[in-house]
Amino acid sequence: MNNTNLNLAKRLLDRELDKCSKLLKENEDKWNEPLDLKLHDICTYDDSCDFDHNGAHVHFTEKALQDYFELFCAVEYEFFIDWCESEGIDFDELRQFIGRTSKFYLGSMHNNCTHKYTVALATACDAFNMSLFESADCDGKIVITDYTEKENDVDVIISEALSLAECVYEDLKDNMDDIIKVYDYIKSFKDNQIECFKDFVKENWLANA
Repeated sequence: MNNTNLNLAKRLLDRELDKCSKLLKENEDKWNEPLDLKLHDICTYDDSCDFDHNGAHVHFTEKALQDYFELFCAVEYEFFIDWCESEGIDFDELRQFIGRTSKFYLGSMHNNCTHKYTVALATACDAFNMSLFESADCDGKIVITDYTEKENDVDVIISEALSLAECVYEDLKDNMDDIIKVYDYIKSFKDNQIECFKDFVKENWLANA
């Protein structure tokens, strides 16, 4: 195998590494932000969910609101899981808990800085006797150094590198697409949680009035 083909394989692999690094960096706020599903704003909400209906004032006791809140959490979580399934997303697999807390990261980028993409890339780089590493704070930066051609099995090396170059970015992008969708869903819901809860209380009361 001539050096032209070998250099082409290296360039293709390098291109995919660069694309992966950019994708991780561009979406760092989504995979690098600790999340939870707790509705903190509702828990600290000190205003009223009361409303007027047919000339009468509807008032809710603290106990009634607590019951509505528990029901709201259960219903909305079920909606969320159903939505994940409709999008083909396995939330349990996507969610990576932080220790024994309720907080989690989306995706596997924080598993000792060796998520499956860098593992796959490191395997290919090892075939070229390249060194691949990430920064200590796991910010998605990927640095390639020391290109060194091995003397043996060049055909196998190039075949593996080309195969990896064709799929690794798309694999990461598919996973990142799921992360972005789930992150945006959670963020949007949390940003609007109080209004959603007030609407839920009113709609449920009216349905049973």
